[in-house]
Amino acid sequence: MRIKLFYLPQEITNNLYTYGKEWMTTDSVEYKGLYHKYTTGEVYTEGVWDSNKSKQLVKYETEDLLKTKYKNLKNINVVSITPVQYQPENLITTQEQIQRYFLQKKNESNNIIEIDSKQYELFLTNKIDQNLYNSIQLTWYISGPINDIINDNIKQLGVISKNRNSLTTAEKFLPGLSKKLNNLLELYTDTDFVVPRDINIG
Repeated sequence: MRIKLFYLPQEITNNLYTYGKEWMTTDSVEYKGLYHKYTTGEVYTEGVWDSNKSKQLVKYETEDLLKTKYKNLKNINVVSITPVQYQPENLITTQEQIQRYFLQKKNESNNIIEIDSKQYELFLTNKIDQNLYNSIQLTWYISGPINDIINDNIKQLGVISKNRNSLTTAEKFLPGLSKKLNNLLELYTDTDFVVPRDINIG
């Protein structure tokens, strides 16, 4: 599963090709063919992303190197994962939104914990094993109008709708997250967020 929910075109290099001895799948099978890569360091099979076909690729290693790495596993420092729990009173009330981070052990949809940004960085750098976990960054709205507002036939989404949209997208990458975040007004500060006037206008 890819690290980010969305990628800009400039973050992706599509339609690359390898003749072998360069990449292999995570189960140590040498890969030959089309692949694509991201500025995050991720590499996947297929010329462009295909959610049904693309498989993660890692640097090719010979069997001897793999055996050496296995022998050295006992020297690897295991990173402990610490759940976090935010409290509304600890948030900056002038913020319209915050970034939240969640970690899920693969194949365990009920095992989702909220982590902080430092632990998310550990995941991005594979210090938390990406072969064992999936993780996402989620935009969560905590202030502003609760419900949708329609003015002059223009619909402005409220906090509930915005969080529902964020959650719907995230659920595709972390199944079961909606069960954990079943309150779309969680962490709501009851403070309207006011966008500062653009000092360059008038």
